[in-house]
Amino acid sequence: MDAHAPSRTTSPSLRLIGADRPGSDGARRRALEIGEALRRRAVARANQAAARLPESDARMLFAASVAQSLDGGRAAILTPDRRERLVENARRMGMRAFDANLIIAIVQDDARRGGRGAQGETARLITIVPGPKRSPWSSAAGLALAAMAFAGAGMALLIAWVLR
Repeated sequence: MDAHAPSRTTSPSLRLIGADRPGSDGARRRALEIGEALRRRAVARANQAAARLPESDARMLFAASVAQSLDGGRAAILTPDRRERLVENARRMGMRAFDANLIIAIVQDDARRGGRGAQGETARLITIVPGPKRSPWSSAAGLALAAMAFAGAGMALLIAWVLR
């Protein structure tokens, strides 16, 4: 037997030399895997935080007013005029009509199943519905920005009038 011939009892194994060195493909791949795991964890934490709505959330307040407007116990009847008033109230709160009707359907379904109102599964379903959109003018910063824009426009008109 030749001394330089490979032994049949050991199987050759391949390995990538320098895979853990910074800048190598192995290190980049590992960094990407770690980054993806961290991103998934952050998304999961954000989802959990979003699922815990305060009672003052507009969607929960609207769901409570829908539950109070239902007639007929488990039949959960909502007359068309009451529905229109509820949707109009939701629109004033900043919700879209579609989202308001979706919350109405969730609350009616819960009542028909004999549910316990905006708790448990019903509350989770309500959190899926997008919250009301806030106008940029509803905050103090938005109002200040609008005032500065009007002041700037007034100044430009004044300068144009003087230079005429």
